[in-house]
Amino acid sequence: MVDTGSARISFAARLLTRTFLTAPLVLAAMAAQQAQAQQRLVSACSGVSLPRSVVTDILSPVITGTAASTEAVVNDILDTPILGLLVPPLNLNASGLLAQAASGAPITLQVLATDGTIVAPTDQCRVTSDSITLNTPAGVAIGGNQITGLGANGAAAFASDINAIAMGNNARTEAGAIGSVAFGQNSQATAANSVALGAGSIASRGALSGYVATGLTGTQTSVGEVSVGAPGALRQLTNVAAGNAPSDAATVGQVDGVAAQVAALGTASVQYNGSTRDRVTLAGATGTAIDNLAPGTLAAGSTEAVNGSQLFATNQAVSGNTTAITNVDARVTDLGTQVTSNTNLIAGLDVAAVRYDGADRGLITLGGTAGTTIANLNAGVLAADSTQAVNGAQLFATNAQVAANTAAIAGLGSGGLAGVVRYSDAATPTTPNSGTVTDDGTLAGATGGPVGLHNVRDGALATGSTDAVNGGQLFATNQAVAGNTGAITDLDARVTTNEAGIVNLSTAVTNNTTAITDLQNNVAGANTTITNLGAQVANNTTSITNLEATVANQPLRYADAATPTTPNGGIVSDDTTLVGASGGTVGLHNVRGGALVAGSTDAVNGDQLAATNTQVAANTTAIANFNNLVVGSAVSPVQYSNAATPTVPNGGTLTNDVTLVGANAAAPVALHNVADGAVTAGSTDAVNGQQLFAVATQSANSVQYDRTASGGRGNTITLAGGEAGGVTLANVANGTVAAGSTQAVNGGQLATVAQVAQQAAALGANSVQYGAGNTNVTFNSSGSAVLLRNVAAGTTATDAVNVGQLQTGLQGAVAQANTYTDARLSAALESMNFNLREVRRDLGAGTSSALAAAALPQATEPGKSMVAIGGGTYRGQSAFAFGASTYLNDGHSIFRLGATVDSQGKAGANAGYGYQF
Repeated sequence: MVDTGSARISFAARLLTRTFLTAPLVLAAMAAQQAQAQQRLVSACSGVSLPRSVVTDILSPVITGTAASTEAVVNDILDTPILGLLVPPLNLNASGLLAQAASGAPITLQVLATDGTIVAPTDQCRVTSDSITLNTPAGVAIGGNQITGLGANGAAAFASDINAIAMGNNARTEAGAIGSVAFGQNSQATAANSVALGAGSIASRGALSGYVATGLTGTQTSVGEVSVGAPGALRQLTNVAAGNAPSDAATVGQVDGVAAQVAALGTASVQYNGSTRDRVTLAGATGTAIDNLAPGTLAAGSTEAVNGSQLFATNQAVSGNTTAITNVDARVTDLGTQVTSNTNLIAGLDVAAVRYDGADRGLITLGGTAGTTIANLNAGVLAADSTQAVNGAQLFATNAQVAANTAAIAGLGSGGLAGVVRYSDAATPTTPNSGTVTDDGTLAGATGGPVGLHNVRDGALATGSTDAVNGGQLFATNQAVAGNTGAITDLDARVTTNEAGIVNLSTAVTNNTTAITDLQNNVAGANTTITNLGAQVANNTTSITNLEATVANQPLRYADAATPTTPNGGIVSDDTTLVGASGGTVGLHNVRGGALVAGSTDAVNGDQLAATNTQVAANTTAIANFNNLVVGSAVSPVQYSNAATPTVPNGGTLTNDVTLVGANAAAPVALHNVADGAVTAGSTDAVNGQQLFAVATQSANSVQYDRTASGGRGNTITLAGGEAGGVTLANVANGTVAAGSTQAVNGGQLATVAQVAQQAAALGANSVQYGAGNTNVTFNSSGSAVLLRNVAAGTTATDAVNVGQLQTGLQGAVAQANTYTDARLSAALESMNFNLREVRRDLGAGTSSALAAAALPQATEPGKSMVAIGGGTYRGQSAFAFGASTYLNDGHSIFRLGATVDSQGKAGANAGYGYQF
């Protein structure tokens, strides 16, 4: 038995040595008729024990005389240097051996164990050797009851290359399979560094380089293969410990654990509805929430899912749009009120206002039907303290203006029968009513058509306001309504612009009033000038009368400009004076009427001046009446008011506010026949009902804010179309979908959200979900097992492994097992350290010993004995033998005893007995 602990074997050496010691007795024991077959006589480990028998009795007389000398010879042989090469622990001694035989006692030869103790017959035989070395590198083959090296064939094992091992009948390692191992009957290892374990196993794949393993990225390399079976003859690998390193083999238990985890994961995972992967249904009974979803990209063509915060922002934007649209309603309603206020303001415009004819303000034309143009008025000083005389051109201009004023004032004094603004009746709002004070007014033009009302200040845009609004305000409103869908919030700014325009209207009315006041002042100045002129004319008349009476006395004399009433002694100058008797003023009479034309330098007479004075007096009265009518008359439809109380007349104080006054002071006054105002940015024109109707029509079709319980503008908008049912809001731009965004989103954006929701719902239909407590995941818990595909390679201890990793792990485990097996086998073989050549030499030497022993002659005559010596050689080994033989006197019995020593230092012994008959 091989001691695997020390793995050193010297079995052959011990066997040969023990044979040498026991051979003489074995043959005698075989011939002994009294040998007890049941008793073990020979033990290769414990030695030889031969009981007393006929043989011992026969040997006794032969041995008695030679016992001591024979024992000495044997001991000398055992002590030879050659035998000393045997394992030292054998320490054999033949002393007393023959003495026992001579005395008739049982012949016993025992063997010492490696520790020096005697090996008992029942003890386990342990034979060892420090080493066995092959002198020439070769494979080792064990099988067919023999140990062979290179070239072994037949039923024996066959190891064909260096470092290869084959064990088992017909076990083979092929040529080129360096370092390969084949264990088991008919096992084959045909590739280098590969191992075939078990009967019939084949290892033919060998090392692989640069291959891609299933489930792994990158190339892999292996050094060999371990096979425990063959194609069609597979084996299970059992009792495998659970691996814990990346290259360890995984057990079925580990794989089952992974499979259980994968199966559990399958019941809570999200899966595609089909192989097309175009739909995922979430399987929650009441819908499935998708948490921790990153914000999706909000862009044209984006197919990413949006999360709740994004949709919330969208809803907020829609809500904001609803609020903004509701505000539009209130704005438009306010606009209607403001337009009504504009109408009232427009009704207050002065129909007799004086306007410049052009932007250069070089001409002012009074607009009466029989009015006179005042043009190119002389630049004479017209001031309260002026004493300069006016010439005919100035007077002509004054008379012309007075005539125009007379016509205009006549119209104003008729109680509304003339002028731009006139009273009208509600039934015929665009027709003047001959001056009857009513709550309606109209603008009268030259052709009976609409009359433009310009320079209207922005009216107040507030609940209850009766101010007129101008074209600028209406233009802003139209712009806001037109842009309502795209930019609702712009309406606020444009309404504000309208309000500013209404302020301009009030300012314009004030400017008109100021201009009229300036005109009144100019007329008043003209009156003063005419009065002075009258005095001068009177003086001229006196001077002329004196001149006629005293022509001879030269009443008309030249004077200087510095002293115009003092004659200058006859020096011709541009000034003259009348000289009377008393040195005072001189009357000039019978003066013909001077030419009253532009450029005239004729003197005017008293009649002309009287006519002028009469007209001026009438103008003064008319202007005073006009002033009362404009600024505070109870019958004037347009009167000044204060900003704090814009609908209450302020008694004629000039302000930047006017109001329309009707029969009912507490009620608004309608203003009719208003021409279309310019609806442009910056316009201060009043707008009429037709324009407002267009706005109202647009407003009626616009989106409006819902009203609160108090009538104010709420934060909601209700869409109402002309037909029953909901209203479609089309052409809505993509709203900003971001945190804090209040913009509306369109159907395309919501469709994207819906698509994501459908995908999420579809995803949930085939999803895998956690079990109770989120501690496990079961795939298809109510059905068959589920295959989990496309599993990424696990990286941590708790990650799932895929088949590629498992295969790689198995390959690694097999490779590690190969390495481990190679190491263990190498260690075992190194430990066994067979030296086959040593064994061969021992076998050759043993054969030589047998030949040498066979060459020993023997005694041939009864009663004779012979001592002989012989030699032998076999396969390079040699041996010599010596022995003795005796032919007994009975003529039948021959006894022969011999010993051998070979060239390997091994000794042998033989004994024989023959009976001739």
